[in-house]
Amino acid sequence: MPGGGKTAGSASTGTATGVDADVDFAQMMIPHHEQAVEMADLALERETSPEVKELAEQIKGAQDPEIEQMTAWLTAW
Repeated sequence: MPGGGKTAGSASTGTATGVDADVDFAQMMIPHHEQAVEMADLALERETSPEVKELAEQIKGAQDPEIEQMTAWLTAW
């Protein structure tokens, strides 16, 4: 399968194809993660269930660092 061996770390190989694929991936995943944060914010504003609020906090806590990491990768690339 073409490109089947590529991973997120393929940018370190210096190949244009690997870097391009990694950039495309990060550019698509950042908005995806931002949407998860937006949904978590809505849950925190509107939900009364402590369990749902806790889950929303966990989602935000997981997504924010990943957004920062992917943004840093894009800056570096």
